[in-house]
Amino acid sequence: MSSFDPIEVACAWLYAYRAASISIVELYAEEASLECGCASDALHDRTAITEYWSRRFLQEPAGKLLNIQQLGETVIIRYRVPDGIVRAVLQFDDEGKISRSFCTTTH
Repeated sequence: MSSFDPIEVACAWLYAYRAASISIVELYAEEASLECGCASDALHDRTAITEYWSRRFLQEPAGKLLNIQQLGETVIIRYRVPDGIVRAVLQFDDEGKISRSFCTTTH
């Protein structure tokens, strides 16, 4: 049984996003991947993920949390952005770090 709470990590992720805090990158595993269907980005290294978040904070700030759901050690989180609603899927490694994230925007 894992020693982390996926919902807690997902909430920390959204909190860092809403605060435009680059500390969000610390929630990702060293070998994490980030796929953004909104911007057609597929990133596989920490430098690229850091640059992505620096842009994302300005281009698509996160708003109100709409829904959060846990399926095992995967969390699906829905929240508002200026252009619609984002559905983000966060998958975790055994240490509670995000190993993969994928998001898409619905309008």
